[in-house]
Amino acid sequence: MYKKVFEGGRVMRSAPLTLRYFHAEQECSRLGFIIRKKVGNACMRNSIRRTLRKCFQDALPTFAEGAWVVFDVSNNASKCRRGELKAEADRMLRALVPVKQA
Repeated sequence: MYKKVFEGGRVMRSAPLTLRYFHAEQECSRLGFIIRKKVGNACMRNSIRRTLRKCFQDALPTFAEGAWVVFDVSNNASKCRRGELKAEADRMLRALVPVKQA
């Protein structure tokens, strides 16, 4: 998954996050994370992962089928409040991912 997203996907960057997107010819959407140990301890990294997963789950009904999304979290993310991180992730998901056709 990661290789396809990195090689053929689109990229959107902001201060704490990089979002990579690839549209695969599959029925299911997938989510991945890249969170380095420099971000913080395991508790901090898991908290960030839970926040980003919730953003993805909230946006999932609007995605086209086969959306593969990878969040690459920078070291500065540990300095952000969860609300700021969630708002940035929501903004990026709305801007980058094509909307499902009705």
